[in-house]
Amino acid sequence: MLTPFQSGSSVRAVQFHPTIHNLLFIASAGGEVATYDLDSKATSKFFATTTNPTSGAPVGLNCLTFSLFSPSMMWTGDDNGVVRVFDIRTPSQGGTTSHVSKPAWSGAAHTDFVSCFVQGNGREPHCMVACGGDGRVSVYDQRNMKEPFVKKSDDQEDEMLSGVSMKNGKKLVCGSQGGVLNVWTWGTWGDVSDRFPGHPDSIDAMVKVDESTIVTGSSDGLLRVCSVLPDKFIGVLGDHDGFPVEELEVNASKTLLGSLSHDNKLRLWDATVLFDGEGEDGEGEGHNLVPTSKSSIPSSPGPISVSERKSAAQHLIAKIQEPLIQALEFSDNATNFGFTVALHSIR
Repeated sequence: MLTPFQSGSSVRAVQFHPTIHNLLFIASAGGEVATYDLDSKATSKFFATTTNPTSGAPVGLNCLTFSLFSPSMMWTGDDNGVVRVFDIRTPSQGGTTSHVSKPAWSGAAHTDFVSCFVQGNGREPHCMVACGGDGRVSVYDQRNMKEPFVKKSDDQEDEMLSGVSMKNGKKLVCGSQGGVLNVWTWGTWGDVSDRFPGHPDSIDAMVKVDESTIVTGSSDGLLRVCSVLPDKFIGVLGDHDGFPVEELEVNASKTLLGSLSHDNKLRLWDATVLFDGEGEDGEGEGHNLVPTSKSSIPSSPGPISVSERKSAAQHLIAKIQEPLIQALEFSDNATNFGFTVALHSIR
């Protein structure tokens, strides 16, 4: 078990660098960011602790991501709604390249926590969007890092907890505390253009299958497959026995979908039932292998050995002997069934 922070702070987010595949960045509830080198097994504190400017107390980080437009830029979002951008090439005042003390830019665009970031694609790969607990999304232009902030959306009066870009970069879809999928037309950042209600509880995680289909993780424990524009519930991929789903990730080869919940289990689902129907234009063709109701989900096969993974019809369950798992990330250079997962528990 890796414990990257001497302070004992819990890990809230993990992210592999997009070009340095062996380097894992780890964000904590204590406002720290550390790195872990999978080759050398070395851990180092990379960035200074994020603190409240008034009280000096540490402010927890909820999310971090690397810009695909500029991979040297790392974006973080904290409990107070502050977005910070760090240039990992910038050494600290002490001259060491393993520590960056100050962000290249920071701004308090939100009045509540930042839950996640969504990268722009299609016509606006330079765009970065932050989703906030204050019911808004904030938009940034990475071509102007002196002042990247562009705009905030209208208040949707509901916490924005998860998000993905869809329709080849033309739509932003955000999951909310109230169980509604909120859809913005990309570039029109006022009010939403569409709302897709129907989840009975909060939508805490989502992952894109294709340009019209997502898998959502809800606090009722279900993993739902949904079509967006047209809005339709396609079916249920599986569940966590009623425990809230906190994280969803797909590996690089699109063969496994990982999900984390409060049930102390990492579940790895057979994602080929989702991606085998993906067409050349990124649009799905029905995903006929997805169950259409919870009752049609086969019973859990239990733990699966390495040799059995390829023939597994449902999922592999890894039991973690810790109170709660909260962070999951697949490495970009993972093979079909050789993957790297970063985990830590809340203490």
